[in-house]
Amino acid sequence: VDLVVGMRAFDDARRGVGMVYERLIVRSLLDKARALKRAVPDAPFHLAELVEVRDLRAFDEAVTAPCNGFVDAHDYWTRVSVAPRLTDLTLPTLLIHAQDDNIVPVAPITAAAVSRHVERRVRPSGGHIGFVDDVRQLWTGSGAVREAVDFLRTHLR
Repeated sequence: VDLVVGMRAFDDARRGVGMVYERLIVRSLLDKARALKRAVPDAPFHLAELVEVRDLRAFDEAVTAPCNGFVDAHDYWTRVSVAPRLTDLTLPTLLIHAQDDNIVPVAPITAAAVSRHVERRVRPSGGHIGFVDDVRQLWTGSGAVREAVDFLRTHLR
């Protein structure tokens, strides 16, 4: 919803699980960037720059921003954040977020102005990915998944 705030929180979470998660993401992104450079040699970044990339902020600065016409990472985060456009939505939209997400803060979601078509639901738990409250939900689906399915059933008739 707000990538500037989200990236600040990501920086703060760069300890423990957050660091492991970021390393996995960055490794995957670097592999994709190298493949892009092989396929599109004139892509607007240099392979030598990738050696220094250790976190998402550096990746967005070196690859994402220049490849997509942004001045820098901050320009990218500001311009692609959806929060300023939530008031423009005219289709039923469900935002589900976990209060205990240790990577993406809930505050921008609860504070954002939204149109009457947007429904926000903040679940007390669920973490960053999966909304799994109980290990059994790995096989049966979480409460958040059930909420999303119910929302879709209501609005896709």
